[in-house]
Amino acid sequence: MVATRAGHLTLHRAKDGQLVRTLARLRHGTDHFAISPDSTRVAVASNVIAMIDLTRDGVVGELRPHVEHPYNLAFDRAGTRLISCSTDKSVAVTETRPLRERQAVKTR
Repeated sequence: MVATRAGHLTLHRAKDGQLVRTLARLRHGTDHFAISPDSTRVAVASNVIAMIDLTRDGVVGELRPHVEHPYNLAFDRAGTRLISCSTDKSVAVTETRPLRERQAVKTR
């Protein structure tokens, strides 16, 4: 996977580096990214955090947990939370599951 400051997130074949597909074009560019443990989602940081669903090939949401620029990302083991830190010296733990999925768990 290659993330560029121009906002392109692309997947390349490890064997020869050939482009397999473009995963997303992000309007905010890309600086850092993290892949979920199940490899179905990617979180990409620039001035916001974009969540990309690899099964749907697109951005499914943006997170803004910091006042300033987020610069490091990691998913928890279950892939349900994203941990990020920022140049504003804050650390955020953000739920990454879709709202309807979180609500379904609460009603059980």
